[in-house]
Amino acid sequence: MGSIYNRAAFAFALIITFSIVTPGISSAQDSSLNRRQSGLLAPLIRPDLGGQVRALSTESAASASSSPVTGIDDYGEQEILVRVDDWQPWSFGSSLGYEYQTNAALGTKTEVEDFLFRESASGRGTFSVSDTMYIDAGLQQQLYRYEDLDLLDFDRLDTDAGILWVLPQSLPSWLAGAVLTLKGDWYRMSQAGDFSEELFSNAGVSAGLLKSIALGRNQSLLLSGTADVSLYASDDVARRHEYAALAAWQARWSPRWESSIFVRAALYDYKAHDDWNTTIAASVDYRLTSWCRLGISSNLIFNASDVDAFDYENVGVGANLRMAVRF
Repeated sequence: MGSIYNRAAFAFALIITFSIVTPGISSAQDSSLNRRQSGLLAPLIRPDLGGQVRALSTESAASASSSPVTGIDDYGEQEILVRVDDWQPWSFGSSLGYEYQTNAALGTKTEVEDFLFRESASGRGTFSVSDTMYIDAGLQQQLYRYEDLDLLDFDRLDTDAGILWVLPQSLPSWLAGAVLTLKGDWYRMSQAGDFSEELFSNAGVSAGLLKSIALGRNQSLLLSGTADVSLYASDDVARRHEYAALAAWQARWSPRWESSIFVRAALYDYKAHDDWNTTIAASVDYRLTSWCRLGISSNLIFNASDVDAFDYENVGVGANLRMAVRF
């Protein structure tokens, strides 16, 4: 059942992780919004992707053979899987989150506390081309609303399309079963509730490598590296290239309870300055049903720039509800 659940959740987790691993920035005309975008979306990265990467690797291995294949279940134990011919390519998901932030506007000298409400809806198709190759495309709409700092409210639309390649098992163990991603992506940020009022838009190409490693009975480690190069942006000053590395530890203590910790380091390469952004986060999740989970999380963000005006720190603590279905 673990591998079935992982396949069912794979596309939804990809939307949350791949879209957010490459967060964008706003129009340079609003300096506070520009700073805020450097770290706002990073805490939403979910280490659940480790299970999904593992599931895709197992699916690929099972599809390549007519004999039973040994895989890894949600608890890191070996299991026997048979070939799966009814891969379900479509997934849809939604999430709600409410978070307290110590520095909501990501100010350098003045910190203002506030509560942030997040809402998202997404859809994705992941289609098998061969035993190791998948075509993947997704669309996501996100809403961000502050309780007091409503001038910082905005909406964001993301779309991406590309290929996922599961590296063959014949490679060295540190590469075997890893997932290579090559994608084109576009996102657009607009004023809250008014799609016609654009804040910033960007189109780029990205490449990533993700590897999930089982650590005993109920733990796993996800390692990833990504690079996102901007090809076009509506504002050249706010445009940036991004290079990031992620390490995420996840443990499932029972069929319903799990926890995770991750560390992400990224270089944001702007036209006029470079920022080093580090995010440390921890979460505890409870599975209400096979398609719905409730979680609490905390995160700490450090941004160090070669321009002092873009240095900041922020601490967030909140709760979220996530749902996903696949067919």
